[in-house]
Amino acid sequence: MREQCPPRPGVYGMIDARGKLIYVGKSKSLRNRLLTYLQAEPADPKAGRIIQSTERLIWESAPHELPALVRELELIRRWRPEYNVRGQPGLFRRVYLCLDRGPAPQAYLAPQPTERARQVFGPLPSKEILRDAVRYVNTWFHLRDCPQRVPMIFADQLELFSVDRKPQCSRFELGTCPAPCAAGCTKQAYAKNLSQARAFLCGLDTSLLDQLEHDMLDSAENQHFERAANLRDVWMPLEWLHRHLESLRSGRHNSCFVFPARTPSGREYWLVIRQGHVADIVYPPRDQETARRTLRHLHNIFSPVTDNQTPSPCEDLEHMLLVLSWFRANAIARDSAIAPPQAIEQCERLLTGDLRAVG
Repeated sequence: MREQCPPRPGVYGMIDARGKLIYVGKSKSLRNRLLTYLQAEPADPKAGRIIQSTERLIWESAPHELPALVRELELIRRWRPEYNVRGQPGLFRRVYLCLDRGPAPQAYLAPQPTERARQVFGPLPSKEILRDAVRYVNTWFHLRDCPQRVPMIFADQLELFSVDRKPQCSRFELGTCPAPCAAGCTKQAYAKNLSQARAFLCGLDTSLLDQLEHDMLDSAENQHFERAANLRDVWMPLEWLHRHLESLRSGRHNSCFVFPARTPSGREYWLVIRQGHVADIVYPPRDQETARRTLRHLHNIFSPVTDNQTPSPCEDLEHMLLVLSWFRANAIARDSAIAPPQAIEQCERLLTGDLRAVG
């Protein structure tokens, strides 16, 4: 191990006598980490159990700890080693909050977005509080929650024959649904409700949370405890939903940068981070050839069209959270990051002959 395993960042795997990968790990120094498994009595009891079942050790170097961390997650998902817990597919189930494309759109949850979805939010943890939040989004913004098969008839919709229509549920009588199934509202009025719901989900309007919190505290102060409890039961899921969506937005839009790093041998390279994901690894511009190649990669990743896109519904949330947590734990590394326009400018200056861009 001392002779062959490099003291570099990377990932390693343990293979048992059946040829099955039973554990994947990562380390800043592969040699030092793997030698700890070979002690007479490993300090970690779990490490002792793993090495007892191991027939072969394998490893793969990485230029930096962060790509090794992402590679570890990828390998765990692919092979599902029995001794790994974090990163196992299906361990933490995620779902998406969607607004559909129907004539009277509603908020609903889906394990994966389909063509039915007009707008997608998430992914989000699949919890009971999320289901409550979606129910209250439909209730408080006066959106329907009936099945898709129920036909929609708006008040301003022309019909050949006059038909006496009745709402399909009691929400119309409770004042929480405008009954688009029974010509209870115009298409424009329903679109206004949808616009308000969309503004809340996009984080543009949180007045509903402020109003609920104000009414809840006012009711408690006036000793209307039952009403205060009911308002709290509505406020908590909606506030939870807003907090999680805000965290996703922050991670996506505030995590686009280029992180300069070095290999253990001292060679410099750039980790390109977009929306919290390691999008590429490129070399910094040192001559016109590397500048041209790196500039092409940066334009593809940070182009205005790409930056304005809605994140892919299949985006890797665990990948994003992993990268963001690493930069939170390594604040000094984040301070050395280069903004995309500055990285692009370095490449362009070198291509135009301005050598002051590199040093």
